[in-house]
Amino acid sequence: MPTYPDMKTLRAEYISYIQQMGKAKTTAFTTANEIFGLWNNCGEQFFWDAIRADDNAIDRILTDYLETYYPKQIRYISGYKTSIRYFREFLAVSVGDSSFSENVSEKRSRRVSVPQKPAQSVLTLTNEMLEEEHKIVLADPGYGADYALVDTVFKRFPSNTDPELVALKIALVDMTMSTNLSRHRQKIVVTELAEIITGIEDFDVRIQQGDPSLVPIIAKNTGKINLFSFATKYCTFHAVDVYGKDDYVIYDRVVKDALPKYVPGLRKSTLEGWRRDFNYTAYIKCIDDLLDANGINIPFRHRKLDHYLWHKYRKADESDFSDDE
Repeated sequence: MPTYPDMKTLRAEYISYIQQMGKAKTTAFTTANEIFGLWNNCGEQFFWDAIRADDNAIDRILTDYLETYYPKQIRYISGYKTSIRYFREFLAVSVGDSSFSENVSEKRSRRVSVPQKPAQSVLTLTNEMLEEEHKIVLADPGYGADYALVDTVFKRFPSNTDPELVALKIALVDMTMSTNLSRHRQKIVVTELAEIITGIEDFDVRIQQGDPSLVPIIAKNTGKINLFSFATKYCTFHAVDVYGKDDYVIYDRVVKDALPKYVPGLRKSTLEGWRRDFNYTAYIKCIDDLLDANGINIPFRHRKLDHYLWHKYRKADESDFSDDE
């Protein structure tokens, strides 16, 4: 293995190589910034471990890295992977590291952990904070009216045995809670989802008992789409509105973005992993641990935490994309 120059020299040589490939100067500097940001933020050892990671490991490494240091860049992870591929080619061609002439996907690599940012104080919650935001949400002329409508409809049609009535409730949740099921009609339609829910044995009894296993059943549906966010909302509204219970917790992108501000060491990638793996039990435990740690003991503390996070952080997430996929 050749001896590499210092980072500044290596970066300059890499930029020159990219431009010699016919790439624009801006492209050369952008990809260099992406590559050497790994070194600047996490150190030389992590940098080389990441560069030498196999193709499967690099997805996890980059996801953890971006979630930790540049969370808004996570959507551009494919660009970071391209930059690493360019850098590997540079090492093989210009520096003469023959190990990069091999197929990287065939290499073995040890697990690489992203160094944490310096610890920052997490935000705290109080009963009064949650109660105040809850009142504001219910008094909102738009969203408060939507919540009241859902409450009325679910109370009037509490059971989940008639596919037509369940379809109406699905459509209502979709419309008022922005689950955007219509975007995924090629993967799931309302009639299919209604049949799935009505086909769940003892659904209403299990909702009343707070059975968390109902969420992954609905979320998995036909197996073509993950409806985790929708499932948490559908179960939550039945528990709260029909039975006056607070066993379920809503998951959506607002919560995913906001929750790490309150839970030490929690990453958005962890929350996304729970959604992806339908691990509703772990998600509920995280919420309960947070509430217990802050001494939150008010009635309907799950529901009021959701209102608090939604009202406080919703504007940062006002986008036109679905929570489910």
